[in-house]
Amino acid sequence: EDVLEELGADLMAQKLRAVADVWLRSSRTQAHMDQRTRRSLVARVFDLLDAGQTGRLDQDSLLRYVRLVGYDGPSSEWTTEYEAIADQYDFDAAKGAGIEHFEEMVSNHQDGAYADEEGLRRVAVDLAAQRSHNGAAGRRPHAVQPWYRVRAKTRELRATRPRDELVEALFHALDEAQRGRLGPEQLRTYAGSVGFEGSDEEWATEYAELCHVYQIEARSGADLAQFRKLVDGKGGQSAAEAEDLVEQIELVRHQQADSPARRRAGSIASRRSSRARSRLMSLASVATLGDEKPAANTWKPVGNNFAILRQFGQFMRKEAKDPEEAFQLFTDKRFGRLSKAEFVRGLAQLDFEGDKEAVFRLLALGSACIVKKHLRWVWQLLDAEELVIERKRRRHCTAESIAAHRVRANKTLTLPPADAIA
Repeated sequence: EDVLEELGADLMAQKLRAVADVWLRSSRTQAHMDQRTRRSLVARVFDLLDAGQTGRLDQDSLLRYVRLVGYDGPSSEWTTEYEAIADQYDFDAAKGAGIEHFEEMVSNHQDGAYADEEGLRRVAVDLAAQRSHNGAAGRRPHAVQPWYRVRAKTRELRATRPRDELVEALFHALDEAQRGRLGPEQLRTYAGSVGFEGSDEEWATEYAELCHVYQIEARSGADLAQFRKLVDGKGGQSAAEAEDLVEQIELVRHQQADSPARRRAGSIASRRSSRARSRLMSLASVATLGDEKPAANTWKPVGNNFAILRQFGQFMRKEAKDPEEAFQLFTDKRFGRLSKAEFVRGLAQLDFEGDKEAVFRLLALGSACIVKKHLRWVWQLLDAEELVIERKRRRHCTAESIAAHRVRANKTLTLPPADAIA
């Protein structure tokens, strides 16, 4: 009160009282939550899952839990996973898991079913909401680990699925937003899973080639049919084994779960602990141990034909402001055609250092001449590359803006110690 009176402003005093009250109450609430031990949280979740109060969690009850911590397999597959869990934690699958088995499973950092204290709280909230029928059933809370690594037997079962189904599953693992399209960010994740390790600028070129070769609209991204062709072609996986595709899906899901965007969302929505994030890395390392094979480096570098066209496109953009003006560099005619001799001679006069005849061959595509639409086409070839670079620039600017805002907020909204307010 002495501090508030010294401010000499009633309005400011009221604001500070309100802030102090909220701050103290939130501190007490957090302290109260911290007093709830992990064991009591596990018991609470177990009780919510044990609808029949039998003291055991059967196959269906455990499925409700793993759905909330990232398991997305079909119910038919869950039987295999459940039996593997029963074997691992030494309980009778027919009777179900007791609380001691459940606690061991959710506390095992190397298990896909692990959840930290914050995750257990959110699972409990979800389960309580399901019990009260308030419409939250099936919702996956942000704080709970979104990547559930299935056991070896289940992965073996998945490997028996047809290859087309596995490629589609890989597509959906990449398509977290469920748009039905994979943009440059998602396709880069895929490329990384098969060996691409280039820079942002190099990826921009790679994406432009993908759009060119597979007729992908740069802004919307690749659909499933285009992705299938990409996997067999640029991805070099036409002969990939089913087991390799299953492991690749697991790797992609891990990368998606531990992506910077998800970590930012998690820090805002749930303040996920660093211990949970480090667990992701330990699980990823487990994924490459034992008899599991690492992903093959099958990604193919930029093709020579695209490199030639890209070089010519960059040259044209430096020499002219648009395709119309570029065409006028070769002829005074507003409309017309360029023969091979005219085109090559024009490039020589413009001091183009690339393979002139190869450029003509790739532009003409068997025709005896080049018209304006050919230059328009190669001009647009670089649009996808510029799109990726521009998106990167915007993300960088946004990150800098957020960081600057946080610095300003920390300077202006620093709260006094609790004893000073009291």
